[in-house]
Amino acid sequence: MKHYKDAQNNLFGFDDNISVPSDYIEISMQDVAEINAAKVAKPTADQVRLTRAGAFAAEADPLFFKYQAGEVTKEEWIAKREEIRARYPYPDSSSTP
Repeated sequence: MKHYKDAQNNLFGFDDNISVPSDYIEISMQDVAEINAAKVAKPTADQVRLTRAGAFAAEADPLFFKYQAGEVTKEEWIAKREEIRARYPYPDSSSTP
């Protein structure tokens, strides 16, 4: 069996006796593994939202309370929030709440 992909990185396997559409590209097993890994590794917007919520609670919220107490600056608290957002980006900009 040979492996192919289309323009959207959808994967297909064809036996030698089956006609392959002309716009499909033959790829190696390593390419198949990399495409599958990329598809599995992308979190959903809900997963990102939950991960961010945990990071905000563990990292940014304590800084907010320290900011209120005058122990850190507002800029430090905001920088931490931005760092968390950068660390856990949404899959696409249309998913951001």
